[in-house]
Amino acid sequence: MKYIHLIIGMICLFLNIAICLIFDCAGNHVLIISSLVIITTTLINHFTGAIDIKDGFKVALPFFFTFIGLVEYSLSFFVDESLKNDGFLVGIICLFALQVCVLIISALVSRTDSQQKPHY
Repeated sequence: MKYIHLIIGMICLFLNIAICLIFDCAGNHVLIISSLVIITTTLINHFTGAIDIKDGFKVALPFFFTFIGLVEYSLSFFVDESLKNDGFLVGIICLFALQVCVLIISALVSRTDSQQKPHY
């Protein structure tokens, strides 16, 4: 059960590769960017379960990260081939940075909250 996020992520990655290779309209840049989005979302969801955070965060954050990952995945289909001056790519990078920041803040809040509790 620990590795369920990784298993689901690998299945989604294989499906993404198969679908992008079947459809000619999706270029190689779409395949690479969408695959990276799936990999990063999978790893962030796995780290959420692996690090020591409060149980409420462990339940809620994977839903939040998966939703953000779906938004990033949909944005990856609009990224231009040249990758220059592309707002969609900037949006994907900003959303990834948001995911990392939320994970770090959640870990810090969980750690400081557990240190401030009185021990009886």
